[in-house]
Order: sequence, then C-alpha cells, then structure tokens
Amino acid sequence: IEITQKPPTVKGFVPQTGRWQVERSFAWLNFFRRLDKDHERLPESSVAFIQVAFINILLK
Repeated sequence: IEITQKPPTVKGFVPQTGRWQVERSFAWLNFFRRLDKDHERLPESSVAFIQVAFINILLK
C-alpha cells in the first residue's frame, strides 16, 4: 500500500496515481447484492464474501 498526499506547495486539484483502479474495483462490487449493506456478523465473513465476489469477477 502506498499512501500519497498532495504536495504542500501545490494549490488546487491534484490527481492521485492509481485512484481510478480502486474506484473501479469498488464499482465492480456494486453488482453483488450481498455486499450492498453490512449483513455479516463477523469481519472475516465480510472479507470472505468480498474475496468470493472478486474471484467471480476474475473468472468471468
């Protein structure tokens, strides 16, 4: 994981590298109804369903 911040000398909008990849991945997860709300009791269950969703995306 790489944390990026806007340089203090620059004013205004500065696009962050790789941000579109994260946003695209979150958009793909919207196709899975089970992930729309936090239905799971344990965080491990949520992680498992997210992994299953990405496996499903990769297999398509």
